[in-house]
Amino acid sequence: HTQNNNNNNNNNKKGNSVQPHIHTDSFSLIVASQIRFLVSGLSKKNYKASLSEISHLVGLHGPEAYLHLLRSLVDLIDFKDVKNHQSKDQIKIQLLREEIGHLSKQPNFVSLVCQTLEAIFSQTLNNNSSSTSSNTQPLAEDFLSQISSLLKLSLSQEISISLGAVYSIHPIVQAEGVKFLRTKLPELISSSTVRSLPENLLHNLLFYLKTQEGFSRQYSQIIKSLQKLRPDHQIT
Repeated sequence: HTQNNNNNNNNNKKGNSVQPHIHTDSFSLIVASQIRFLVSGLSKKNYKASLSEISHLVGLHGPEAYLHLLRSLVDLIDFKDVKNHQSKDQIKIQLLREEIGHLSKQPNFVSLVCQTLEAIFSQTLNNNSSSTSSNTQPLAEDFLSQISSLLKLSLSQEISISLGAVYSIHPIVQAEGVKFLRTKLPELISSSTVRSLPENLLHNLLFYLKTQEGFSRQYSQIIKSLQKLRPDHQIT
């Protein structure tokens, strides 16, 4: 994490993560435009400098600026053309991958992931409707798997995006989230990854499984796994 935003050099040293800070400065169209401009112009040559400026803007303007960063990345990456992303969008994909990785550590990560996925979903539907006005469903089906493949997400990150999707207001996104979560739970249960899940992500996962119908078996299996892997923790 970046604990202090007074030293922008620390952001560079922390690698390529842009951490949102809790500040309440007004978020203006000028700031939004600047973030989008920096994202659209990302290249290997200017990556560190652009990321430093983006991090500074997010640090000043807080969660709203961070969400705009995610939305800008989503809007400027062609998710429809997955096979040809290497040359055109590789740098943006790299940054989005890193930010998805950090989302689960944020207290409002479910909301951030949900809004980001809804933006991706809307973009894919808009792209598809511009070329074929009547057939949008194929892009929606398994689109979380497509995102995971494109961004090369880890299992922990896949759990994170599935939890974001299950709380979406869009029925298709929500259904895809439930389906994607079901496909990833066996892998999570059979591995030791559950032990290394961020506490916030683990808490949200357990809460969802405990309160939703059809997940009682998976909930019990994860609890048993955690009791073996974390014998010093009180898990309920």
